[in-house]
Amino acid sequence: QDPTFNVLIGSEVALSNVAGFPISRGAMACGVVPDELDTNKFDQLLSGEAIRILAMDGICDSANMGSMIRSAAAFGINLILLSKDCCDPWYRRSVRVSMGYICAVSFMRTNDLSGTLTQIRQKGVYTYAAVIEEEALVMSSVANVPKKWCCVVGNEGRGVSPEVRGRCAIGLRIGMAKGVDSLSVPVATGILLHGLTEREQKQEH
Repeated sequence: QDPTFNVLIGSEVALSNVAGFPISRGAMACGVVPDELDTNKFDQLLSGEAIRILAMDGICDSANMGSMIRSAAAFGINLILLSKDCCDPWYRRSVRVSMGYICAVSFMRTNDLSGTLTQIRQKGVYTYAAVIEEEALVMSSVANVPKKWCCVVGNEGRGVSPEVRGRCAIGLRIGMAKGVDSLSVPVATGILLHGLTEREQKQEH
């Protein structure tokens, strides 16, 4: 059976001219970006008995985006929700940092993230906002996580916006040593997704 793609061989100079910048890794890929999840499929996902969602509020660094996508794939995230001001997950740097796992996760961009969070809460999805405030619930103290949940992570500098935070059921933070107030957003995302997934699985047993 013939493959669904073509392989072309070119010199480093030719590849660099095509890309518009020096190519040093020896390989390039060109493909069609898949469609985002449509409203009907989104509703179908929400109507199921279990769903894991990662919502990104204003993530603007493509390397961070790629690393977070990789973590999302690792912890079985069914859908990544993007606010309207997030960077393009299919930017080449994001795709590269995701190690190709961008192809394993569904995406949906929303013009009103806070409104979409209200919608998914009405469908029984429990929403957590990643924050650094002392009064927030510490991840290590969470005993059980429902089968339908969404973790919201915010902009690299500003965090989760107040409007979006107000639509989340609870603020969740990572316990850290004194003198350290925060982690990079990709690292924090990986820790929180692992913690939520682990506690969801424990509940099943």
